[in-house]
Amino acid sequence: MVNEEIIYSPQINELLQSVCSIVAPPKEVDEYNIFSVLEISDKEVIMCRMLADLLNPRGQHGQGDIFLCAFLKYIVGIEKGKLEEYTKGVFVKKEYSTKCDDNPSGQTDLAVDSKKDDGRIDIVIYNRKYFLPIEVKINHEERNNQCLDYYQFASDIIQDHEAKIIYLTKDGSKPAHYSKMGKNCICISWGKGILNWLRYCLEIFPHGGNIQVKSMIKNYMNAISSFTNERGEEMTEECRKIIMGDGNDDIDNIRACVEITKTFGLVQEEIIRKMFGAFDQEIQSRYCWEKDDQEPNDWKNMDGPFFGNLFDKYGSKNPCTTFKVKRSNSTEYFRLCIRIQWRVWCEVLDNNGKQVNRKWIYLPSGVHSEKLSRVQDENIPNFFSMNMYAIKLSQEGFRKRFVDESLKKVEEVWGDELLFKEKL
Repeated sequence: MVNEEIIYSPQINELLQSVCSIVAPPKEVDEYNIFSVLEISDKEVIMCRMLADLLNPRGQHGQGDIFLCAFLKYIVGIEKGKLEEYTKGVFVKKEYSTKCDDNPSGQTDLAVDSKKDDGRIDIVIYNRKYFLPIEVKINHEERNNQCLDYYQFASDIIQDHEAKIIYLTKDGSKPAHYSKMGKNCICISWGKGILNWLRYCLEIFPHGGNIQVKSMIKNYMNAISSFTNERGEEMTEECRKIIMGDGNDDIDNIRACVEITKTFGLVQEEIIRKMFGAFDQEIQSRYCWEKDDQEPNDWKNMDGPFFGNLFDKYGSKNPCTTFKVKRSNSTEYFRLCIRIQWRVWCEVLDNNGKQVNRKWIYLPSGVHSEKLSRVQDENIPNFFSMNMYAIKLSQEGFRKRFVDESLKKVEEVWGDELLFKEKL
């Protein structure tokens, strides 16, 4: 029988400090990331174009073929003695059309970037002797046996030796008909293969090289990390090792972990209550709207953790805050409702209970979509995954900015109804 001794707070504090040292963001991470700002971190076409430019010896990075050589050596597995065969007279093209009329075989640099939907290879590295297609995927599946078709296309062009194709995905998964290509289909992942290659590119970056290029590569790496969750997986594994110890039988860290986990629902609830409290205060101060305290799911009327704890999980109680907005001398009113179903969203109802403009939006972004991209999900609080946006709502300053941005979006979408603006 396990001895149920009390776990004193020093043990818990020690475990928390150890874990905090792991999850703290690296100091070298750039806070201002152009890929994140423009919400393009997981946009396949744009990420592919950045990759193509880095691979291109004539790319705008201006560093020659050092990135391409590193890619061919460490990703493709080309021996150092054969690198010159691949790089001599090499061209790197994006959106390469497989139509014969567009790209006559045996001719160099006649291929142009194609915007056609059919028969278009994401990236091709080629010269008179070699033809290496790269098919890139982030959030989409392979279509119509693309890899096998492109592999056969490459085989038709270079008939004096075996063709190869690279299949780049989030996790290095295999394409359809992989068995027909075997080792000639090189499956790599964004999270390990490309990130490791980019790390090496930074190591060999020329002294005195363009600092803006180096900074952009770091931005690119951070963008890749965001949609692959590579750092998240590493942190999870490091935390597991700390909790489980070095193979000994000491269970104190495990017991401390259990006690910490039991408080998760309470911490989550406190953040949500602070968020709703900020909404209530700002809405009443800014608009003087009437709070609907009779709403059964109003956050103030609900007891206990909204989502339970990790050992006693139950569905969301959908806590919300609701306000009535009335016209003077009129029975007409609208109800503004901000609620949580894991994410924070908002709707406006008329006095018949119907959605105004037949619309609801996530806050603060204003996105109206059942399916969110990874980047979109990062920019709204998600209390299921407890993403960084949800965690930062514990900070008063961040919480105030969130409420302000959310109410601006509400005015933008429903200003005519809630502020009684005259439509032009």
